[in-house]
Amino acid sequence: MKIIQQSALLLTALCAPVLAGTTSLVSAPPEVVLPEAKPFFTGSFTTAWQSNYTGRGYVVSRQGLQGEGCVYNILRLNHDIGDSKWSYNGIMTYNIAYSGHSLFGTPAINPSLLPAGAPAMRLPEANLENEFIFLTELKYTANEKFNIGFGHNFVHGGILGVMAKHFADKDHSYVNEFFINPEYNPYQWASLSCRVRYSTSGVKGWWFEPTVAFKAPVIGTPEDVTLAAILSFHVALTADYFQEYHGACSNGSQAFWIKLATPWFVTDDKRLIITPSLSANWLGKGALKANKKSGYKAATLDNNAVPFQTFAVVANVAVTYTF
Repeated sequence: MKIIQQSALLLTALCAPVLAGTTSLVSAPPEVVLPEAKPFFTGSFTTAWQSNYTGRGYVVSRQGLQGEGCVYNILRLNHDIGDSKWSYNGIMTYNIAYSGHSLFGTPAINPSLLPAGAPAMRLPEANLENEFIFLTELKYTANEKFNIGFGHNFVHGGILGVMAKHFADKDHSYVNEFFINPEYNPYQWASLSCRVRYSTSGVKGWWFEPTVAFKAPVIGTPEDVTLAAILSFHVALTADYFQEYHGACSNGSQAFWIKLATPWFVTDDKRLIITPSLSANWLGKGALKANKKSGYKAATLDNNAVPFQTFAVVANVAVTYTF
C-alpha cells in the first residue's frame, strides 16, 4: 500500500506542470485576428452645379435653352471580381437643365418669310429632356501603367436625345453605345486614354474622345494628398455619325476643351471631396456646321438662334462622398 501511495504522489508531481499549463491555455486562449470583411461594392455619390449645359464638349447656347446651367447627380459603383485583374464599374447620371426645356422657346417665324396676309406662325416645339445615363463597364488592369475597359452606354435625353429625336427623326430620344477605353499611365502624374464608342440606335456611328491628363498634389503628397490639381485636354470626333439628312453637325471634329480641376479632400479619411473646376470649350469644324445650318436661325432671321456656343468658359462645383 505504501508503494502505491508513493507512486500516486510521484504521478501527481509529474503531471502538475502539465495540468497547470493546460489550465492556463484554457483560461486565456491566444487571440485570433480575422481579416476585415471587404464590402461587395465600393463607390461614390456626387452632386454638382454647372454654369452651362454641356455634353460631349458641346456647350448649348443661351438662346437654345432660354438660359444657362444645370445640376446633376452621379452614382458610381465598383466591384473587384475575385482575385483577378478584372473589375466592374457602374455609373448612373441624372442631368437637369434649370432653364428652359423647350428648345429656343418655340420662336415665331419671321413675318417676312410668310406669304402676304398669312397669320403669324411659330416653329413646332422641340424639347430637351432631362438626361439619364447608365454606363456598365468591365475593366482589365494589366499593371499599374495600363488598363482597358469594355462596356455599354445608354443615354436617354440630353443633347444626344435631341439629335436622335429631332434631327435623325426617331420616335425616341435615346442612344445605345458600345465602347472600348484603353488607358496608359506612363508616369504617376500623367495619363493618356481614348474612349471609342459605336452607337447602334438613335444616331448610328462612331465617337472618339482622346484625352491627355496631368495631375499633381498641391497640398500633401501623392500618397496622402489634401489638395490636388488635374489638367486635362479633350477632343471629340465623329465618323459616319452625322448624315446629310440630319441637317445638323457634319463628321470630324466636334469640340475641343481644356479643363482644370482641383479636388480638395476635406476629411482625413478622404471620403468627402469638394472639386471646383473650370473649362474652356471650343466648337470643332463639324459642330460649326450645325450653327451655320440652324433651322431656327433661318426661320427667325436671328443670327443668335444657333444650338451651340462657339466658345465658352464653363464653371463647375461638385461635392462627392465616397463609400
